[in-house]
Amino acid sequence: MSASPWTSSVRTKILPSPREAQGRAESSIEDGLSITHATGWTNVKEQCGIYNELEKQPAEQQDELRLKSLQLEKNSSNRMFLGVRRGIKDATPYDDTGVFIKNKWGRTAIELYVDQENQPHFEIYDPLGKLLLYEMKIPRS
Repeated sequence: MSASPWTSSVRTKILPSPREAQGRAESSIEDGLSITHATGWTNVKEQCGIYNELEKQPAEQQDELRLKSLQLEKNSSNRMFLGVRRGIKDATPYDDTGVFIKNKWGRTAIELYVDQENQPHFEIYDPLGKLLLYEMKIPRS
């Protein structure tokens, strides 16, 4: 019997702590269920080698190399998160609860969430997860 390529876990992810974030414009906390697509356990050495190589690269090259390895299905990718994301981005606090779906390359595809102002959002992104293609906002009452 072969193992399923899908894994799920309940997680709390904190990057970085508020004390570590002092002087930075960003910090985040995630609480919820994360679903990851694993490529299998047959190429573990190759996967670890890719991760080690990524860490050695400058930040601007890491994203490009990570995308290439995911397009070749060499590494696992996060596919969905159901839960709460909160933190600080661009010196502005956020607290979003929803479903955050990524494509097979681990790029943001669809986000359906309620923000800290209790406003619902529905967003669809381009295949690289960089451009917002469609956004539905409900006017405040």
